[in-house]
Amino acid sequence: MVARFPLSGTDANPSGIPTPRSVEAYTMLDTMVYVRFGLWVELLAIELKPDPATNVMHTLFLRYGRGIAHGALGDVAAVFLTAT
Repeated sequence: MVARFPLSGTDANPSGIPTPRSVEAYTMLDTMVYVRFGLWVELLAIELKPDPATNVMHTLFLRYGRGIAHGALGDVAAVFLTAT
């Protein structure tokens, strides 16, 4: 589902209609699935999108998920690095 929508709230989707910000919320679903099922290594492999100001939901939930993943793996120092 995430691949079907552009990640920017100002981009147009394939039909040319501007994508509302509310659609961006669906881009965090993969992160939340990884957190729910404890797929820590896979979660840490996801890269942040290049523009955090445009990809707000993606950045927010990925940082949250990375913090949880590092904590679950016992790497507490990395949790603080993830927060910055």
